[in-house]
Amino acid sequence: MKVLKGRVTLVALVAVVVVVAAGGGYAFASGGGTIRACVHKGTKVLYVGKCAKHDSKLHWSVTGPQGPAGATGAPGAAGAAGAPGAPGTAKAYGSISQSGGLVAAFSKGVTSVTNPEAGVICVAVSGASSSTEGAVATPDYSNDDTGSSNIAHVEWVSDPTLCPTGDFEFLTSDVTASTTLANTITDEAFFFIVP
Repeated sequence: MKVLKGRVTLVALVAVVVVVAAGGGYAFASGGGTIRACVHKGTKVLYVGKCAKHDSKLHWSVTGPQGPAGATGAPGAAGAAGAPGAPGTAKAYGSISQSGGLVAAFSKGVTSVTNPEAGVICVAVSGASSSTEGAVATPDYSNDDTGSSNIAHVEWVSDPTLCPTGDFEFLTSDVTASTTLANTITDEAFFFIVP
């Protein structure tokens, strides 16, 4: 900023600010956020307009230095619930208890479950047949007999021989290990899905 000889009175400075705030023409004519005014050589009075040759030009920035960052705002409100997802594509799924029954609360598309003998579960599925489709199964750790000396096991039988035609056959057992593996056919809890 140009240093001026003499002093500029507070009244004169306020007068320029008032003119500038009121939209005084020359004060903002140069743009770029700079205020421009003139100082009369003799009276030291500030005025807005085109400066006379014998007067001094005065200019300063409208925008001050950037202040410190503000405090983090409060979290916004929770958004609205999303739209329901599309229905799943599995034809059927189900939870089989250790006693060989269907746990209805965790099942879909199952028309019947039978347990013709220990470790054999036959599942009939609406709109699906084991002759053309497969299944996937996994033991239910929370309800099976897996422990420190044995592990519950379940397999889908792709070529069923103990279940009615079209039913999905599952074989459950306990696997134990000593010098060799031993597989004992027995009822175990499991979960299955027909994709």
